[in-house]
Amino acid sequence: ISNGTKVYDGTTNVDTAQFKVTGPEGVTVPTLTADDFDLSGITSANVGSYAVTLNQAGIDALQGANTNYTITSNNVTVGKLTITPNTQATVQVQDSTKFYDGTTQADTT
Repeated sequence: ISNGTKVYDGTTNVDTAQFKVTGPEGVTVPTLTADDFDLSGITSANVGSYAVTLNQAGIDALQGANTNYTITSNNVTVGKLTITPNTQATVQVQDSTKFYDGTTQADTT
């Protein structure tokens, strides 16, 4: 399984279309969908790297397309999802008021 990336957005939502499954010569890789991937290795929405593999449905799809081979989870090289920092942040400061007291000191809280 190829590696993928996403920019931190506070969620563990992942576009599985970025993960490509390849095999050695002679192995047919069927069209896999999001339902064929095991994303349980993505244990946090925080920046970092997390394991992505195939679930049993994905392994069964590979096995079904390659009946002359025995394919198990041990034959699948784990990919990884890397969540990178979001370099853009929006900060909003609330308006505040200060009553005239003859000073220029403002309450920054």
